[in-house]
Amino acid sequence: KPPLAEANFVMKALSDDDQAFMRRALLIGLERGGGSIGSTPNELARLANGEGYRFTVKQVASAGMKDGSVTFPLGSVNVAPGARCRFFVRDGDFAKKEVEALWTGYKKKELEGTLLGGNDMNQPTGCIVMPTLDRGAKLFSGKTGYESGMASEYLSGIPSISGFFANGVLGKLDGTVAGEADGSGSVNDNRLHGSSSQYVIFRSKTKRPFYSPQKAKAEAANAAALKAEEESAK
Repeated sequence: KPPLAEANFVMKALSDDDQAFMRRALLIGLERGGGSIGSTPNELARLANGEGYRFTVKQVASAGMKDGSVTFPLGSVNVAPGARCRFFVRDGDFAKKEVEALWTGYKKKELEGTLLGGNDMNQPTGCIVMPTLDRGAKLFSGKTGYESGMASEYLSGIPSISGFFANGVLGKLDGTVAGEADGSGSVNDNRLHGSSSQYVIFRSKTKRPFYSPQKAKAEAANAAALKAEEESAK
């Protein structure tokens, strides 16, 4: 069945809000690795398990009303015969669940690395949050700083979380961020994402202690309180 005809069929079973989302911007996700056998994986479950994304989501550039075909932006993707696709809509509630699942997967992988002894990296010392311009308060129901707040919640030991909005971010789809592509043509090579968020976590390579103004202030306050207590006991 042509993609546009399938989209019209799917829309009949959607809510009014989801129908409006699809009419505003038709998004199609292509499964990485081509058509696979079995049921399509749940994206939130994959993220919460630290496995990354299964679908690469593209916005449709144009549609053929006569034959029901759709066209992606020039040079954006090569669709292999038999590739599995799924329709997506932009939804703030799902975006919140997506961010939470992403950080849950990160913490899960960190814990597994610590318990299995394979994680010899030092604790995170800083984080930069880089969402694209279409995210932020306009996506998260008017709530500002939602993604940086989630990063602060899951990285409670980090003294500094900052960031900025960008026109696009570079990264992979397997849960890693901005590593160098190996040039093998793998479906998981780095790519430019026009609508996404990237979280860059910093660690001390030399395992030197990271200066924290908050920690230094707390230590100074504790030292002053201890000194006052000792003087009052004399």
